[in-house]
Amino acid sequence: MSIRLKLTMMFLVVALIPMLIVGILTFGNYKRSLETHRMSMLEELVIYKSDRIEAYFLGLKSNMEMAQNFYNLKNNLPILNQFANNPTAQEFIDARKTLDRQLQKMQTALKLSDIMLVDSKGKVVYVSNPKHSPKDFLSNLPDTQQTAFKEGRNKIYFSDVFFNKVNNDKLGMLITAPLND
Repeated sequence: MSIRLKLTMMFLVVALIPMLIVGILTFGNYKRSLETHRMSMLEELVIYKSDRIEAYFLGLKSNMEMAQNFYNLKNNLPILNQFANNPTAQEFIDARKTLDRQLQKMQTALKLSDIMLVDSKGKVVYVSNPKHSPKDFLSNLPDTQQTAFKEGRNKIYFSDVFFNKVNNDKLGMLITAPLND
């Protein structure tokens, strides 16, 4: 092997070793920096999403507070309770139609699956979603423990998320509240 080849190899080794060390250190720093940046972005996203969810639930609560005082509900719920066992009675049909005009708009605006009204025993006497009416009318709320009905007698109550047996085990959540006199 000639001296020229030996010197060239030595210079290459001397030049490549520091480049490798710098490359490894730089890669590690960039990797940590990128991970830190991504984690901070994800944390900000979590905060943003949790704020949006919290605002959504606060909005639902304020809408429930307003709905508790609707004249339409106060006037027509007793009629629905009185004629629940006779849903073909004209009084029942008129009360349901009156409630439909208001509550179906509210359901659409708030993007709710359904709005149900129950009697004092917890039986559903009004369902705003016509698709749910055959399953839900005159049955208990789909909350298996009936916690939502019990808690909702005194305050606005948000139930836990549960598998709704009546609705093909889809996830469900109930928001219950008493009707103010």
